[in-house]
Amino acid sequence: MPDTENKYMTNNLNLPNAITSLRIVGAVAMLFLKPFSVWFYVTFILCGISDALDGVIARAMKCCTDFGTKLDSVADLTFYSVMLLRVLPFLWTHLPKYVFIYAGAVIAVRLLCYVYVGVKYHKFASIHTYANKLTSFSLFII
Repeated sequence: MPDTENKYMTNNLNLPNAITSLRIVGAVAMLFLKPFSVWFYVTFILCGISDALDGVIARAMKCCTDFGTKLDSVADLTFYSVMLLRVLPFLWTHLPKYVFIYAGAVIAVRLLCYVYVGVKYHKFASIHTYANKLTSFSLFII
């Protein structure tokens, strides 16, 4: 087997991509779940765990791919879009407005990162840094 191949990966089918795909499925499922119900919270938490694990597992298994990076970005955008649709209306009336200023700043920076990567590398992806993960985690906690 050549050095460029990995025993854990067959094309784009690998464990991290499967975990990321489940986050997309979970996010879409949350569109049909009652917000703040037990199943909504369970799905929300599983989506958050998958967001934390997919990249860690991909790096540990040495099966990081461009496809996986793009899939992760799509999963993030899907998850955050569902949160905006399903959770924001409730939060808007119950949280202080400075939380939304923070969330808006985080979203703006994330969108700028997508634009930066798109312009510089001519592809759709997000910059994966510890600061990026920290901001995502803080939004998840809110």
